[in-house]
Amino acid sequence: MRTMHLGLLALAAAAGVHGETLLHPCDSLDGVRLSWQSHAPDARLEVTTDPARGGAGAGRLQVSATASEKATGTSYIGFRVTVTPLRLSTDQALCFEAWSAHPAATKAFHVRGLDAQGKIVAGWSSWDHPLKASGGTFTVVPGRPGDGLGWEADRIEAAEGEIAFLEFIAGCTDRGAAYDMAIDQIRVVAAPEPPPVNYVDHGVVAPVGMPTWGPSTIATADAQGRRAVFVKLWTGSTASYLFIDAETGQTEQVPTGVGGWGAYEVLKTPDNLIYDTMGSHLVAIDIPTRQIRRLGEIPSGMALSYVRAADGTVYAGIYPSATLVSYQPATGTYTNHGAMNAEAWPQYPRPLVATDDGWVYCAVAIQSMQVLGYHPASVERRAFIPEDKRRRGHPKLHHGTDGKAYAYADDWGWHRLEGGRATPVEEPAEARAEDDMRVFPDGSRWTQVNIADRVLRLRDAGAAEDREVHFDYKSTGVNIYTMVAGPDGNLHGATGIPLRIWRFEPATGAMQNRGLGGYGGHINQFARHGDKLFGAVYSSGALLEYDPQQPYDDRPMHNSTNPKQLFAPAAARDLYGRPHAVLAHPDGRHVLVGGNAARVLLGGGIAIYDRQTDKGVILDRDQLVPDQAINAMVALADGAVLVGTSTAAPTGAGATTAKAALLYRLDLTTRAVTGRWPLQPDCPAVRDLVLAGDGLVYGLAEPDRLVVFDPARGAFVRDESLAGYGGVSGWQAPRCMTLGPDGMIYALFRNAVVQIEPGTCAHRGISFPTVPITSGLAILDGRLYFGSGPRLLSCALPAKDE
Repeated sequence: MRTMHLGLLALAAAAGVHGETLLHPCDSLDGVRLSWQSHAPDARLEVTTDPARGGAGAGRLQVSATASEKATGTSYIGFRVTVTPLRLSTDQALCFEAWSAHPAATKAFHVRGLDAQGKIVAGWSSWDHPLKASGGTFTVVPGRPGDGLGWEADRIEAAEGEIAFLEFIAGCTDRGAAYDMAIDQIRVVAAPEPPPVNYVDHGVVAPVGMPTWGPSTIATADAQGRRAVFVKLWTGSTASYLFIDAETGQTEQVPTGVGGWGAYEVLKTPDNLIYDTMGSHLVAIDIPTRQIRRLGEIPSGMALSYVRAADGTVYAGIYPSATLVSYQPATGTYTNHGAMNAEAWPQYPRPLVATDDGWVYCAVAIQSMQVLGYHPASVERRAFIPEDKRRRGHPKLHHGTDGKAYAYADDWGWHRLEGGRATPVEEPAEARAEDDMRVFPDGSRWTQVNIADRVLRLRDAGAAEDREVHFDYKSTGVNIYTMVAGPDGNLHGATGIPLRIWRFEPATGAMQNRGLGGYGGHINQFARHGDKLFGAVYSSGALLEYDPQQPYDDRPMHNSTNPKQLFAPAAARDLYGRPHAVLAHPDGRHVLVGGNAARVLLGGGIAIYDRQTDKGVILDRDQLVPDQAINAMVALADGAVLVGTSTAAPTGAGATTAKAALLYRLDLTTRAVTGRWPLQPDCPAVRDLVLAGDGLVYGLAEPDRLVVFDPARGAFVRDESLAGYGGVSGWQAPRCMTLGPDGMIYALFRNAVVQIEPGTCAHRGISFPTVPITSGLAILDGRLYFGSGPRLLSCALPAKDE
């Protein structure tokens, strides 16, 4: 447990601590310039007084755009305002008016104070549609959230710096959508009284990491032959390059220099280089010197595949645009060959094959399979699978021992690829053997690299048994996905990437985390039935049973006895492979799992597992709502289940067809949907649902809506925004509501823990952490527990007379 301490900006305003200073009236473009225009070619900055765009007065700064139809990520627009250099103190606030004429599409909003070099001195943000058509006043204070915007603690680059520019940024994730942002009357005012902090930080639950999902653990040796195991290491939201000395276990952890994970796999070449993509670049890591070189810029995304051609040229296939880039180390030439295929959905280009006749071939998954050929010398491109033969899935592609490439797809069959032509064959040639990345140049090999437990096992050349080496590395921790109060009086939960099942003992503060056979995914939610915990796993959708009072079995989930796998049909991946909700039904017999497909397919299904018969059934999307995912479930008094949906498309899919999230009633006996109630106005997702003591169902919907539904009448009886707390919180299974022992509802928002009174819907914040709330939630011994990234936090519940 640690005491909260804020290293905040040291500030002083030109007009004094308690005065109000106008920094920019926003009625002209003097000192204002467009600074962000990502995937927004028609971005326009202007001063407008158009009443239809909100606001009133002499004018306001307006930036607007249409997100590109070809955008592969978030589209951003923004502008910088030059201000007289200033330092904000913690008793001062930045204040301004802001709104959007397109609030549904304007998802992200960032406000930043920058120094003269453009480094971030102060920053606040929200991805929960904080800008409204009616406008609003935002008042933000360094070091703390405010008016729905969270403090960007991890983005601050120059905390002691002087603010020379203010930057306002809007983001849109909907391709082809119009979005905008307007700002008026930028000023410094006296800071409002700080809200109650009321929380304790119990620390990181799992300070571990994992190698990437693709091949990235490689036996290497430097120029003197000293052996080291290279690992591209993921630790929470960052990546680094870890070198483990095979003799001593000493490590060198090389930062990548940019945020994020980068590519899921890397490529080692005979010249002792490792290729990767990080941020917006193809990079090369020199093994002997540990130096990282940026070779060339890639479009947004990452490499999903690499291949080294006979002439030494390294090619990389970039997701999601299927762009091909290359680097020729002999000449230092980097080339962007452009997109190999144009589609409206994300494309997974893997694997790549480079044949000796100068052609490069690429298999493209998932939405509609294709096999592509490219000839760099002539820049000729070819697609081989006819449109009427394209199906959803993953085509096969390999380099044969005869030097030719061979490809296969369902309904197309095997083909030999030679000279840019595809010829049908009955059977392909055998695939060439790939280099064994476990073997060192002297013939020794690593046999196991357990990153989470920090153990390396090696078989030295000529040795009969493995040798064990222990090593260490730095990790800020991996994100908490779920937590639940256990039958043993402790708190239990799970992290993701990798999956670590953790336990926290409130009485002692002790923390423990254990794996499940090295699984790199996550349990999205635990729910409790009696003395057992039930969890649903990404990306298989498997249902696990865990008894925290029995010995733990750290083996792969299909072999483990505790947790043990109960129900894992193959169909689960395409129906609820990304589980968003687990319901332990109060009948004590049934456990339900719902969610979204792991990839591509719109709509989700529900699994119903019967603990008495040890059997499960699946309800297909066509039996429910075909184009909507299951996001929340609550049992009603009559045993039926009320389901809250999400319109979000799964990873790799095209645009969603659903327009508005809804509630629907599922009869658990007949397995039929017996009523549907869409949220109006349209809403993208219901985040959570609880049944209160008054018989009404209370729900939270994006971005910050409280809805109340009467199951007896089949009607919504209340719908309002709970502004000022940030957007609704919650990870992939967004459990953000629970009933307290006092009958009150407790809810998690990004910036606050909120108490809601059933009936009146009166609400108040009881805790305002200085870090964003990302996961939750559980009540144990008068405290409410929740997560911020990898850290476990808790706050005291109010006393009855408070």
